[in-house]
Amino acid sequence: MIRRYLPISVIIVLLLTSFFPNNSVSATKWVHQFVVWDGYVYTLQDEIITDVKKKIGEVTAYSDMNQLPGNFSNVFQKGTNYYSINGIDTNKSIAIKIGKDRYQVADRESEYLVRDIEKRSANENHYSSFTKHLLAFLDNLLKMIFK
Repeated sequence: MIRRYLPISVIIVLLLTSFFPNNSVSATKWVHQFVVWDGYVYTLQDEIITDVKKKIGEVTAYSDMNQLPGNFSNVFQKGTNYYSINGIDTNKSIAIKIGKDRYQVADRESEYLVRDIEKRSANENHYSSFTKHLLAFLDNLLKMIFK
């Protein structure tokens, strides 16, 4: 009787393995070019200015693949300086140094929330609702078959 259900069991196992989450690193697709400063995302604009007030920070981490903590950018390398703009509150816009006396404007978009996959609880389940239901169904099916 077990041999009769062996092909079905193999197919079920193959289906199940296709629904398990993939732990490999994948590239992030950014919607905008941005910098993070003081916990907020600033989206780069086309506007170039020459008049800035003072240095307020710098890029502390760069990646065009992964989200990182700190003053992170998906465009500028570590060490690129941030400046406040004369007459404009840093809660609205900042400037990023792109050359000698040339700065690109970046407008504040939203709070920066780092998704830290490594700190997730080992017991936290990351399966979709569909996958959870499929696993439960297949578990019950196998119990009925091998009773």
